Amino acid sequence: MTTRLDRLVVLLDSGSTSVVRETAAKQIGDIQKVHPDELYNLLGRVVPYLKSKNWDTRVAAAKAIGGIVENVPVWNPNRTSPVKKEETEDLPSFNGDTEEKPFIKTEEGAPASSQSQVVVSSNLTSNSEVSKLEEERLSTRSHSQEIKPIVDFGPDEETAKELNTELKGKFENSLLSFESFDIANVLKAGKKLLGSASRDYDVNPANYSTHYLQQLSNLKSRLDLAGEYLDDSIMNDLGDNVGSNSKGSPTTSIPEHKTSINNNKPEDTPTPSENVHLSARQRNALKRKARQMKNSQKVRVIDVAPTLVHQQNSTSSADKKTGADYNFTAQSRSDRLVVEHKAPIVPSAAVAVTSDSVWPFETLVELLLIDMFDPSWEIRHGACMGLREIIRYAGFGYGRVVGKSEAENEQLNKKYFDDLLCRIACVFALDRFGDYLADQVVAPIRESVSQVLGVALIYVPNDSVFSMYKVLHSLVFQNELGLTNTVWEAAHGGMLGIKYLVAVKYPLFFSHSDYLDSLINTVIHGLANHDDDVRAVSALTLLPIADKLVQEKLSSCKNLLKVLWDCLDDVKDDLSSSTSCVMDLLSSLCSFTEVMNLMQETANSDPEFSFETLVPRLFHLMRYTLTGVRRSVVYALTKFISVQTSCSWITGLTLRLCFQNVLLEQQEDISKSSCELAQRVMDILYRDGPESFSKLLYSHIEPMLKVSITPIGSFRRPYPLDTTLIVKPSGQPYAPSTSRERNNNISELSNSRTKHRAKDDPKGSFCFSVDEPMLNGDVEFVGEERMLKARLRASSLLGRIIGRWKRDEILLFFKPFLQACLTSSFSTPVVLGSRLIESFFEVEDNDLTIQKDELYHLLCDQFATVPRENYANLVSQLHVVRAQCNALLNTFLDVGRLSRSKIPSLAVVVKGDPEAGPIAFGIADAEKLVGPTYENLCKLLSPSQKAQSSKALNEIKYLIIDEISIYKIAKERQDIQCSASIASAMVTYDKLPKKLNSIIKGIMESIKKEQFSCLQMHSASAMMKLISACYKESRQVISEKIVRNLCAYVCMDTTETPIFHDSGKNGILSLHSIGTSDDNDEQVSGKLVDDSDDVSNDRKSSLSSVSDKDAAVLQRMGAQLTLQQMAQNFGSSLFSRVPVLSQCLFVPLQQYAESGFPSEVDQASCTVGQDLLDAMSILRFLVAYLDSGLQSEIVSTLPHLLATLQSNYSAVRNMASKCFAAITESNAAGSKALHLLVEDVVPLLGDASSTIHRQGAIECIYHVVQRLGVRILPYILYLIIPLLGRMSDADQDVRVLATTSFATLVKLVPLEAGLPDPPDLPQYLLDSREKERKFLEQMLNPSKVEAFSIPVPISADLRKYQQEGVNWLAFLNKYELHGILCDDMGLGKTLQTICIVASDHYNRQKLFEESGSPKFAHVPSLIVCPSTLAGHWQQELSTYAPFLKVSAYVGPPAERAKIRSKMKKSDVVVTSYDICRNDVDELVKIDWNYCVLDEGHVIKNARAKLTKAVKSLRSYHRLILSGTPIQNNVLELWSLFDFLMPGFLGTEKTFQERFVRPIAASRDAKSSSKERERGTLALEAIHKQVLPFMLRRLKEDVLADLPPKIIQDYYCDMSDLQRKLLNDFVSQLNINEELEDDETEKTQGTRKKKSQKAHIFQALQYMRKLCNHPALILTEKHPKRNAIVKQLAKENSGLHDLKHAPKLTALGQLLRDCGLGNSSVNSNGIDSALTNAVSEHRVLIFCQLKDMLDMVEKDLLQATMPDVTYMRLDGSVEPTKRQEAVTKFNNDPSIDVLLLTTHVGGLGLNLTGADTVIFVEHDWNPMRDLQAMDRAHRIGQKKVVNVYRLITRGCLEEKIMGLQRFKMNVASTVVNQQNAGLSSIGTDQILDLFNTTADEQQTVQNIDKEESEDAAGRGLSGTSKKALEGLPEMWDESQYDEFNLDGFISTLPKDAS
Repeated sequence: MTTRLDRLVVLLDSGSTSVVRETAAKQIGDIQKVHPDELYNLLGRVVPYLKSKNWDTRVAAAKAIGGIVENVPVWNPNRTSPVKKEETEDLPSFNGDTEEKPFIKTEEGAPASSQSQVVVSSNLTSNSEVSKLEEERLSTRSHSQEIKPIVDFGPDEETAKELNTELKGKFENSLLSFESFDIANVLKAGKKLLGSASRDYDVNPANYSTHYLQQLSNLKSRLDLAGEYLDDSIMNDLGDNVGSNSKGSPTTSIPEHKTSINNNKPEDTPTPSENVHLSARQRNALKRKARQMKNSQKVRVIDVAPTLVHQQNSTSSADKKTGADYNFTAQSRSDRLVVEHKAPIVPSAAVAVTSDSVWPFETLVELLLIDMFDPSWEIRHGACMGLREIIRYAGFGYGRVVGKSEAENEQLNKKYFDDLLCRIACVFALDRFGDYLADQVVAPIRESVSQVLGVALIYVPNDSVFSMYKVLHSLVFQNELGLTNTVWEAAHGGMLGIKYLVAVKYPLFFSHSDYLDSLINTVIHGLANHDDDVRAVSALTLLPIADKLVQEKLSSCKNLLKVLWDCLDDVKDDLSSSTSCVMDLLSSLCSFTEVMNLMQETANSDPEFSFETLVPRLFHLMRYTLTGVRRSVVYALTKFISVQTSCSWITGLTLRLCFQNVLLEQQEDISKSSCELAQRVMDILYRDGPESFSKLLYSHIEPMLKVSITPIGSFRRPYPLDTTLIVKPSGQPYAPSTSRERNNNISELSNSRTKHRAKDDPKGSFCFSVDEPMLNGDVEFVGEERMLKARLRASSLLGRIIGRWKRDEILLFFKPFLQACLTSSFSTPVVLGSRLIESFFEVEDNDLTIQKDELYHLLCDQFATVPRENYANLVSQLHVVRAQCNALLNTFLDVGRLSRSKIPSLAVVVKGDPEAGPIAFGIADAEKLVGPTYENLCKLLSPSQKAQSSKALNEIKYLIIDEISIYKIAKERQDIQCSASIASAMVTYDKLPKKLNSIIKGIMESIKKEQFSCLQMHSASAMMKLISACYKESRQVISEKIVRNLCAYVCMDTTETPIFHDSGKNGILSLHSIGTSDDNDEQVSGKLVDDSDDVSNDRKSSLSSVSDKDAAVLQRMGAQLTLQQMAQNFGSSLFSRVPVLSQCLFVPLQQYAESGFPSEVDQASCTVGQDLLDAMSILRFLVAYLDSGLQSEIVSTLPHLLATLQSNYSAVRNMASKCFAAITESNAAGSKALHLLVEDVVPLLGDASSTIHRQGAIECIYHVVQRLGVRILPYILYLIIPLLGRMSDADQDVRVLATTSFATLVKLVPLEAGLPDPPDLPQYLLDSREKERKFLEQMLNPSKVEAFSIPVPISADLRKYQQEGVNWLAFLNKYELHGILCDDMGLGKTLQTICIVASDHYNRQKLFEESGSPKFAHVPSLIVCPSTLAGHWQQELSTYAPFLKVSAYVGPPAERAKIRSKMKKSDVVVTSYDICRNDVDELVKIDWNYCVLDEGHVIKNARAKLTKAVKSLRSYHRLILSGTPIQNNVLELWSLFDFLMPGFLGTEKTFQERFVRPIAASRDAKSSSKERERGTLALEAIHKQVLPFMLRRLKEDVLADLPPKIIQDYYCDMSDLQRKLLNDFVSQLNINEELEDDETEKTQGTRKKKSQKAHIFQALQYMRKLCNHPALILTEKHPKRNAIVKQLAKENSGLHDLKHAPKLTALGQLLRDCGLGNSSVNSNGIDSALTNAVSEHRVLIFCQLKDMLDMVEKDLLQATMPDVTYMRLDGSVEPTKRQEAVTKFNNDPSIDVLLLTTHVGGLGLNLTGADTVIFVEHDWNPMRDLQAMDRAHRIGQKKVVNVYRLITRGCLEEKIMGLQRFKMNVASTVVNQQNAGLSSIGTDQILDLFNTTADEQQTVQNIDKEESEDAAGRGLSGTSKKALEGLPEMWDESQYDEFNLDGFISTLPKDAS
């Protein structure tokens, strides 16, 4: 059973987001709070995930452990009963592992009282009560919970005490201590910890004990410096304390690793220690085997309990006799009780017993300390995080034991922590793993172990802190250790440790000035380190205590500041990551006034230390290569400005550099920060007024203006910036780049950067390679929008600069420049100049009125000139058009052979060129050329010339047309940008002209068509200002028209707003058709789409092309942005200021809710329907931006939306669903909408009378669930149960959406518990919530479901497993689910089915009598079975449920016609598959209660007419009975479930892609490792998904009294005649193939394929017959028959002679061995056949062919064994008489043999009268043979059943046997013993099943993606490809957020004790 805990634990690994994982981890911790006894169970489940390869999984597991440990009370053995020192001398205290009186965990998990204490081993047997409690507790445990192993301490109490004391002493002496610890030896000889070990492979989890002991030994070797890691001579240098005990190790037993899937341990798997002498090939084989074993044991539970004791069996003899060997099953009749033998149960091995005498986490910490030195970095990382969480919350108890005084425990605690700190130091010294992908190296292990150090320091005394500091200090100053070659990783680790040590224990340093001085010196030394990463950590070390350092040790800051400034001045590398850290520390220090004063004092004596000298050192870093450095320098400069009153270092050059930063920066956040910095600089420069400001910038403003308006080119022609206008920090112009350096080739840019620096600036050039693309105007590399955004910001900055300029110079200096911009032949200067003026208008200064008016008139003048005829930046495109036109004319000349005089000439220059005149080439000339000129030239061509040149001419013509189109689109874009920019600037001035048409048009065109989001958003803002201004000036008519147009534009995108008249009434619009198969046999299915991609079913798009669709999307987005900005800016006054918007939104909804649609709504002229759709569409996009003050308006709309959800029109329901979902997400009315969803929408799901209502409700719920995601959690209980019922709805669309929504919600169910109640929820809904939760708990936990009591008298006694089967069927019935009862043949599937059908009919009748509801009116049930079993079903129904009215719809058509009128009045109708197929039109007229398919695998072929007929039947409950649901391949399962729950396994196509294809590919001998893995995962996935709906029990598991079944293969050698015929056939086959190959070229492909198929099947059939009997193939038509018959006659033989048929000979021998046919005369002269009237054995003989059955009968039984009595059952026996034959055989023991064909006698019959089964022939399908042999091996059989399979050796039959084994493997993988009962397959599993349905489209895409990746890698060699496949996915840099120091400090506990 999968519990909620199991699902939470799985979410740690499978959670889709970090939020889900963290929530799961938190709730696991909450479980510990509620159930404190579950500590070790929880830890044991979570700890294995610390070793996951996935980073997020390890982090989540660590957080879960932290949550668990946090909820465990602080363990303090001295808190309740302090013990004096003298009292502890005689008490054993070895780690608590051998306590005299341990506590035993009771059933509730709490420690037992003192009366429950028992002595280990010796006294346990006498405590029967305790044992009984333990037995009861074990009986309630789930099978998935692991039982902890035995540790039986054998010695008596006294010996145990002595041994305990001795071992404890040795262990404590083996702990590392600072007194003897030598970090130098570790550095010199320790084995490095890399990413993984050279011989690293997965260890068999079943052998974890050996693995951990081996790891422990390795650890001692690492820490004690012995073994393979160090020479023995060095080992002695460690000191006496450690060296003398180097072989000592804790004797605490390492518990066995458990798995809840497979605990089988391979006997032949060598342990890692045995692999040393293996060859590489052998080691690789072991690796593969270990990996396979690991993959088969996914769920792992590690025992982390500290104390384990043996549990003796104390059950009394009375208890043993009473119920140990029997099951008691109560029956429906109270006077009946079934008693049956139990199957043997393997007793529990041991029971874990906790002890309060030991720190609860001792064992776990020991395991993690071992893992901290594992060769694999992932395991080290997980171990460190686990230790961090345990020590964080429970470190107080580390090392403490019961029985020691408080002082002794304090000392023990210190000892253990000292050992831990020494081990941490070893990790710092040995770890070499780092991630170098980011700007700065991240060492996950060193960072994590630093955090362990941080939490450990909370609990250690000061002397240990200083000792640890000294060790870390040594790692930084390695030269003091005598090391010649320093290790930077160790220094890095040392500094990391110091960083955390300082962060946690900084008060200690400030109270010891010598250590503080040492710390500062260490940091200064680290800053001087040659390694960049060591410098970075050194800078970060002091960052958290910068304020304390300034307050307490200001004097020490002087040298530190000097070093920091020198670090910045000494940046010699383009990639120096430490620079940003140094900058952060420097800016932090300089933010204090004291530091600034100190610097000022120092500057007075040393001018080199002044800010005027120092700050310019930062300027060259503003354009540094690394993003982090650029970000930090902007931050630092901003800090400097904010703390200084006088910034003398700020000059005009500073502002220019900031401006250049804005102009060149590509990162959005840095660009914005640079703008803010520039604004601050500007404000400081403006302090002395406009005149001073102008003077400072006078030399800079002109180049700033010029460089900012550089045109932006295109891919074909970039426009580089004029680098002479860009300055270095020194003030010198940046040297112009050479043509080669401006090349777009990235490698050349990269290679040239060092040349720049060496040549131009000793400190590095101002512009590194990071700016080359921007400098070169490389649009392709940077992106046009990003480049434009930078220029626009720079222009806005210039506008604000002009606003602060000297007033009388503004127009004089800037108007000509701005006029030149607006009149420029390029479009970019127009846009940028307009933005500059707009920014100038935004400067609030009354003194600028004249200047603003002048510039406004300048805008008005230039606005009239837009659009222009052409733009200079489009000249290059016009040249391309001209070149194509010239090529066309040349084609007429060269190919068409026209004379040159007839061909017109083109102008040499194009419009836009500097020298262009009025006759220059323009786009109109090109259009004329491909139009009338082209037609005229074609007319001049002769017919032969046309034939020769038409193709070439047309190709060039269409190329020209395409180029013209491209040019026109580009030209239109430039026009829109120019006009919108000028219009926006005019609107900003708040002085509207009288005529607004052109302004409105300019801005509106940009809103509708602008592709750059920055420009479209700006236009939206301008339109919002225009609307506001119109209302202010009482020009409401204009503003209302604009708003209405905007609303219309929002609805133009038909992918978001469907067209009313193009949508129908039926179906759900959120689904659309994905087509059918080629032969139209495949069912049309639905495909889900997200909100953004919804399209209506079968509608004609109003958009003509892809470009039109894009245009509609742009139009919708622009209008949407405008309305959203209006909502945000107008706030709660939106509808009062813009009343027309309220009318557009609410009036159509209100009208529909009040009166519905008018009768003419379907007419094309009626717009009411479309108005309603538009209103909901606009509200959907706008509601998230509405102010909360508008809540009442939105809440009043909700009832109207509820009415639209019930509309008859699918488009209305669709838009209502989306709009409702958007409201649930809004702040305005979200909670109210969710209340309405629960109260009014969910009930519509159960409206059986209206499919429309169910469709509307499910569509609404689907969109709400998709939109809210995790936020739906508080309401999930109200949705999950109703959705479950709709997953089997009669309407396919409802089914698909219900399944999809359910799939989304089930992932969140484990997170629901513990959440607060939703706000403002009515009390009755809160009460309902509790009922729903209880209902869900019953569904999720089968143990809480009451056993189903059969309410009707069944005339049979049910066995225990049969009652469980009925319980399962009742469970399916209760939740309206459907399933497959696939018990082993002979276990009573028929009886169980009769029980549930009879019970449900009774319950329906009772409910109908009580309520009178038509929902419970009488409807019959239908049993569909093979024709052979129709009589069997009638007999069983009359036997077990005689009260049911049964009609047999069988017989000829005339008889069936008489029965039809009675069917509706019957309780059960029995019919056959053939009749169902033929009379399906009659059967579909009836709604059935149950539709049961016996032997339901008959419908395995989805395309068969029979299958389609069965699937068309309508019923409330559907059930399939089949002992063999999968017979050939897994695709058959899809067809079965398509009958049960259509859509559950997706479409057949997606099922093929997801499951069938991967499984088939994995079986290929040439399959890759990825394909094999994919196949295995596919099998696991399909098994998991169908598991809850398939109940499978095997006879050997549930029937202890059923005799065994023995299957034996009886091989026969071919006779000479058979061998001769076989050889002749093979020879002839080869000849025919050669002849066919010769004719291949003459035949068509299709005919060839069909003939080959026919040929193959004929050959197989021939060989099968030959294996059985040569007479089967030597028919009259056989060419060699006569010759062979003559030859045999000469030998006195014939075709039917037994010697030619070895199978018949063997069959005869088997019959004689069974005592049949051995008639003889005894001594009295009496025939033995008369003496033994009944034989001891009775036999079933199965054949495939009726002809073979004839030969058995005639050639064997009649000819050679006449005394054997037999019957025959094959197709010649009428179906209605077959049951009579079966009954006769079972009741008449004198019948020795029953001859059957597998097809007729192999299904459903009960032939327990026989005990021997012989197969003369075999089926390709193994399930048919299994079905056949189990006719005898079933309930009622008292004898051992022997099955003999006659196999002809060396022929086809051996191949058939092999194929049977393959098919059995697939079937057993999908349906296995996990389907064994309700506890393992029941309700709880339902929450894991539906993931595939929701994700099936994504799955197919993923498969295609993987295949494309595989294809991309096929060019690699075998070794390279395998290496590539083995590379793991790279983790995300955001995962390093856990190493944030501030975040870590905030999580430290406030109180350590």
